[in-house]
Order: sequence, then C-alpha cells, then structure tokens
Amino acid sequence: MLRRRWLKILACSFAIVVRSVPALAQSSYVYVPNEGSDSISGFSVDAETGMLVPLPGSPYAAGSHPTGIAVPPSGRFLYVSNYGGFGDCGSSAPGSISGFNIDPTTGALTPMSGSPFPTGLAPYWLALAPSGRFVYTANYCNNNVSAFAVDPSSGVLTEVQGSPFAAGSAVDGVTVDQSGRFAYVSNANDGNISVYRVDANSGQLTAIAGSPFSSQGSYPIQLTFGNSGRYAYVANSSGSVAQLKVDPKTGSLSPVATVSSGFGGGAFAVTPSGKFGYAAACGANSVVAFRITPSSGSLAPLSGSPFASGSCPFTSVADSDFVFVPNYYDGTLSVFRIDHATGELTPVPGSPFTTGSFPANVALVR
Repeated sequence: MLRRRWLKILACSFAIVVRSVPALAQSSYVYVPNEGSDSISGFSVDAETGMLVPLPGSPYAAGSHPTGIAVPPSGRFLYVSNYGGFGDCGSSAPGSISGFNIDPTTGALTPMSGSPFPTGLAPYWLALAPSGRFVYTANYCNNNVSAFAVDPSSGVLTEVQGSPFAAGSAVDGVTVDQSGRFAYVSNANDGNISVYRVDANSGQLTAIAGSPFSSQGSYPIQLTFGNSGRYAYVANSSGSVAQLKVDPKTGSLSPVATVSSGFGGGAFAVTPSGKFGYAAACGANSVVAFRITPSSGSLAPLSGSPFASGSCPFTSVADSDFVFVPNYYDGTLSVFRIDHATGELTPVPGSPFTTGSFPANVALVR
C-alpha cells in the first residue's frame, strides 16, 4: 500500500540524500524508518566490509508511518517524522516527530522524554541545523514548515515561536545549508523552492527577497548542496537534475544547467569528497551515478551507470566508502562500496540486508 501522492509519481524515481559524514568507524550505525511497519531498523556497520549486523532490540517502535530521519552532529539523538497515515490529505491523521536517545556503546534507541512531539499534517522530510540546535519538518498537507529548538542535554523538542512557517503547495523536502544561515523548502506542486533566512538564536524562518525560486522542472522533492556550498542540486520528477548557483550572502538561487536524468525523482546526492553524485531510480530499480567537476559543479554520467539495486530504491545515505540504499518494495537495504577513483558501485557481501516494510529513508551515525 502506498500513499496517494506516491501513486502520482510511481513511474518516477526517488533520489539519494547524502550526509557529509566522516569515514566509517567500527562504532558506525545505520538507521532505517520503516513506513509500512511503524518501526526503525538499526544496524552496526563493519568498517572494512560495509556489512551490516542488526542492533540489540532492533527494530524499534516508532509512530504512524515513519518517513523522514535526522541525527544531530553529536550523534546522541535521533529524530523520525511520523507521516500519520497513507492516503489523501483529507484523510491523513495528525503527524509527529519521535525522538530517541542513541546508546553510544551499542547504538540501541530509547524514546526520549515527551516523545512524540506534535507537528502539522503529513510531515515528511526532516532537516537539522548544522549546529544541532534546530529541527525542521515539511508538513506536506498543511503547506508549511514546523520548527523546533533542541534541548542540548535531553534532546527534547520545543516548537519555535511563530512556527509553523508558510511555504508553497505540497511541501515535501527541507534542507538547511552548511552555514546554518538558510533553509530551503521544496514545493512539489509549485515546481519551486522557498528560501528562508534562519535566525541563529531563535531558529525562526523569514523568507528572503525573491523567494520562491524555480526548481527548473516539475515536482521537486529535496534540494542537496555540493560540498563547497556554492552549488545546489534538485532532481525533478520531470526527468532532470537542475544545478543551481547559491548566493552565499543572500541564499538566493539562480539556474546554471539542467541535465537529463532519465529517472525523475527526488533528492540528488553528493558524496563528502564532492566528486560524485548518486540518485536512486525507483522506476528502474537502480542507482544512477554522476561525476561532479568541483570548479564548476557540472554533472557528467559515470561509466557503468546505472547500477542495479532492489525493487524501488528510495532514499539513501553515503560516506566516503559506502552508499546505503533502502529498497521500498523489497523491505531491504542495499549497501555498495564506492570506487574512489571512478565512483563505480559494487555491492558489499551479504547485500541487500532485511529491514521492515516499506523502508523510506536512511541515516548514518558515527
């Protein structure tokens, strides 16, 4: 069973979200929210092989249809947005964010005090400010963004004054840039990106001049930054990836180039090195790969791309060595080793690994 909004783009593909994290260590963990089984699967990651081992107590109970996932830089807490139900917005249940404490020794999750924290209707993507002080979620059915302050000791969330903040139609993705000064919200039905200045003290959002900016295609899901922060990328379900130039002073976006992707879909992903980008092609059951020219941010398809995955690869996360790809229909997580010279992907031993039903996202914690 799928939400009605996914039926609209079933033939399209869903792209990768890459978090810039350090190289994997033995204490690294991967977490996957299972939208169909209201749970979170947790795994430890072998630093040498990339193989996964389920964590003690996994899977962990979450709210109704968990989708988005985010972890602050400290690695102490984990947050999952609970979409609230499948179906049209008129029948959606109230959404929330479940908060968990991460055991630094075992990686096991325990609910934090006060969790879950209420949001608007149908929260999907989650984003954390680089400081770890604020959490944002896009409320798809309310056309707005909820903002929360994070208690640094307990991880408990408190809604920011003035939240939720108005956005466009069918808001889906939300991203905070590396500086923490600007937030970017994808308005799927409008084909554009709303940009906000983030108040460093309060976490409040204020739309910048000229916002929203075109995504250069239809149905953008999530905006992703290159590692320099000078360029951003957004994959549109019209079958293209738009490269956008970011003004570091104002946060505004301007078009640079649009590359045909052939897969449509959601967020484009950039590795921490900035050399490669990957997108999970749901309709083609594969991962599409690009080489990125650092000076210009331009994209070029990689030799051997696309690389076969499971059924409907959804969203993914990568570090310098591995890419983790949840396969929505299979209930599995594919893990690939990245060739540092070519960017080509090779499945690690034992891949894919079993998750819960409809794994919708993934987060890597070191």
